[in-house]
Amino acid sequence: VEQTGAALVLSSSWQGLPSTVAKVNAALEAHGLPRVSAQTVCPNEAGYASTGADARSRASEILRWVEANADRCTGGWVAIDDMHLQRLLPGGNFVRTEAEVGLTEANAWSAVM
Repeated sequence: VEQTGAALVLSSSWQGLPSTVAKVNAALEAHGLPRVSAQTVCPNEAGYASTGADARSRASEILRWVEANADRCTGGWVAIDDMHLQRLLPGGNFVRTEAEVGLTEANAWSAVM
């Protein structure tokens, strides 16, 4: 994030509740990273977001967000997820993590290359 100036956009089921978004932001801040700048699904008035639970829905959410925010993606974009999205997103725009491990340094390098 520091090298690229990337913005973090939350697309996971963690965006469904304000409390889980807060947990994500706390974890990011604990590692010296910026807070989430957006979510692929806009929360309703109560702050809840309904997000796709399966890979096809998740990929569709991501692609819709990228299309709607093309001006924010001029330098490129990458989705990092533990779901199998590689066949559903354009080549070079996806890095898969392991749910049990999370984001590793190798994953991070793959995302910026």
